[in-house]
Amino acid sequence: PSLVAWRGVLHFMGATLSISGTIVLLAQSAANGDFGGQKIQAKSVGLTLKLSTFSRLFAVVAAVIAIFALIPFVELMMSGFALREAFSLSVGAATSGQVLPYEFGAEIASSWSGFLLALVLLVASMDMTVFLSLPRDYLKSFRDSEMLWMFGVIVLLLGILFFIQSNIDPLLAFSEAASIVSTSGLMLPDEKLASIGVPVLIFF
Repeated sequence: PSLVAWRGVLHFMGATLSISGTIVLLAQSAANGDFGGQKIQAKSVGLTLKLSTFSRLFAVVAAVIAIFALIPFVELMMSGFALREAFSLSVGAATSGQVLPYEFGAEIASSWSGFLLALVLLVASMDMTVFLSLPRDYLKSFRDSEMLWMFGVIVLLLGILFFIQSNIDPLLAFSEAASIVSTSGLMLPDEKLASIGVPVLIFF
């Protein structure tokens, strides 16, 4: 349990550092100068936040990821999951990575829990600069080609999953599709992997 908890902490810190670092580099590139202590308004990456320090940006990104993780965490705890499993699945969704070992084979307590995890997973897979700019320009996500492709591929995979497993719960099908397209494998224990089929998994 302690190793799994530490892995979850590393996922959280790693996601926060990678997102913060990428935004800082983009802002520095846009300013054509030292990031130093100067204030840079990163218009090129769709942010109204003034990046005066890396620590401030790190705190903002960490807070956003923590809020993402908290939403499914509460639902999973209410559904009867153990603290370790709820924490691992929630952090995994918020950072789009598998925290629990694959052999754990966790079954989501309900289709609603899986759907909620999948929604968080999709938001986590979104370009963070697009997400942070949505309050100012809520149509931006509909103009982002990467996001449009991601949702298009999910719809295509949903059709295949319904064809392969005609009696599948629609919410669980959406969860599985989001898990595969995001490359997290978050909600795919071994038996699910076997039923979907290797060619489908490799293609997507």
